[in-house]
Amino acid sequence: MQRDRFPEMAFPEGEQIGLIAQEVEAVLPALVMEGADSYKSVAYANLVAVLVEAINEQQQLIERQQGRIETLEAERTASLEALVQGADPETLLSVPGRELCAAGTCAYPQ
Repeated sequence: MQRDRFPEMAFPEGEQIGLIAQEVEAVLPALVMEGADSYKSVAYANLVAVLVEAINEQQQLIERQQGRIETLEAERTASLEALVQGADPETLLSVPGRELCAAGTCAYPQ
């Protein structure tokens, strides 16, 4: 237990949750401080802004992906409806941005 190894640090009793300063420093050096005793610590309060920004970026990605899913579903529905109404399957498979495969399936761009 770190509390017993470093009594001068006055760690609180019980299990603690935290980050390893050296690992944080490798990614976000501005969040790590080094004391006069050469021990490193994480500025947890400053981490909040970084986490909020990361969540915002992730949400934007999710929204773009959701839009892409909705577009693909709409295209698929329109293609199926056109097939039911007698459209030529070759015409439906040669939509710009897709490649007609030899096996008769489409490869969608990533």
